[in-house]
Amino acid sequence: MASRGDRIRCTVMFEEEEEKEDGKKQVPICFTLNGRRILIKRTRQHEETDRVFMDYDHDKPLYPYIGMTDGCSVLAKVGTVCVTST
Repeated sequence: MASRGDRIRCTVMFEEEEEKEDGKKQVPICFTLNGRRILIKRTRQHEETDRVFMDYDHDKPLYPYIGMTDGCSVLAKVGTVCVTST
């Protein structure tokens, strides 16, 4: 769980790009909370991992976003701009 002042980071590891059997490419992504990797539970495989894989096409840019459920709020600082959403 993240608290006020915590830093969440999302890192896309382009140098570890993999090609699937169908020819599509995937890149691993890891998340950190205050510099510590966040473990992600995979329910089907019954295991934990520190990365997820996302389909990736060199012709389409990737955009970061924050997903929220009802009742959540976030305060994000981007450069010198401060954005608040609830």
